[in-house]
Amino acid sequence: YQQKPTSFLGNILGHEGKGSLLSYLKAQGWAEGLGAGLGLSYSGGATFNITIQLTEAGVAASDDIVVAVFQAINRIKVSDDKAWLFAEQKAIAEQQFRFQQKSPAIRYASGLSSEMHYYPARDVLRAGSLMTHYDAELVEDYLAYLTPQNSIVTLTAPSVKTDKQSYFYQADYTVTKTSTEQLNAWAAAGVNEQITLPERNVFVAEDLSIVEPATSTDVPALLSDKDGLRLWFKSADRFASPRGSLQFSVRSPVANDSAEHRVQLQLLTALLADELNEMSYSATLAGLNYSLNAHVRGFSVKIKGFSDKQALLLEKILA
Repeated sequence: YQQKPTSFLGNILGHEGKGSLLSYLKAQGWAEGLGAGLGLSYSGGATFNITIQLTEAGVAASDDIVVAVFQAINRIKVSDDKAWLFAEQKAIAEQQFRFQQKSPAIRYASGLSSEMHYYPARDVLRAGSLMTHYDAELVEDYLAYLTPQNSIVTLTAPSVKTDKQSYFYQADYTVTKTSTEQLNAWAAAGVNEQITLPERNVFVAEDLSIVEPATSTDVPALLSDKDGLRLWFKSADRFASPRGSLQFSVRSPVANDSAEHRVQLQLLTALLADELNEMSYSATLAGLNYSLNAHVRGFSVKIKGFSDKQALLLEKILA
């Protein structure tokens, strides 16, 4: 638990930025979402799951998608320099532990008591965030399990041909062995030049100092009132955290003056969110979240999290 190899590998394979497995699958029109990490865990072991939400074209290309998955795994295996990725994940974990939000006392206490079954008392507060040092040999040991011969591939779709039914829920399914030819094809997947390791995360906060407000007010102050733009500010001096919240709203008289404009506005925000995902995913990992929503008079963007790199995220969203 001090090195978290499954979390480390899951963060790489589940990354959604430029050069990621998901980015490649989206470019082919095969997938809409992806997650990776520890699955079923029990006293004798665990599964490592890679779950992909497919498009209709993706269902038809499921064998090619499995090849891409092993190409992504192979990319990690052949990459010598992985220590910096661990260092980056460690820095983010330390920040999130140091500035974690308070939770209800009963939930926090019961959670800690449960953790005491698995971790020594000295680490029980920070075990979930602890990443002490990069252990290359341990990572290679875990990577060695991620092979075609050691995998179970499950495809869930309306078009799947089935010959069995579950007892309790009458759900249709089938179980088959993967052919030797197919296993050999997956084993020979090699690497894909379009699937790379994540880039360095430019959104990781570096300045975590807490700015003391010069003056404290109960209501936001209007700093600027120009044609087409109003800027309000309110300092948060209550929680002593290096976090901020920024919101801007773009308003238009035609935003909802017709059903067509309403649908176009919702489509615009959905397209923007999809377009921004590769860039904003790294910000999310670094504790900097944003949301984009259509409303009655236009659309709004909200940014929350560590203040240090908020201006950078805002600049990229506006661009």
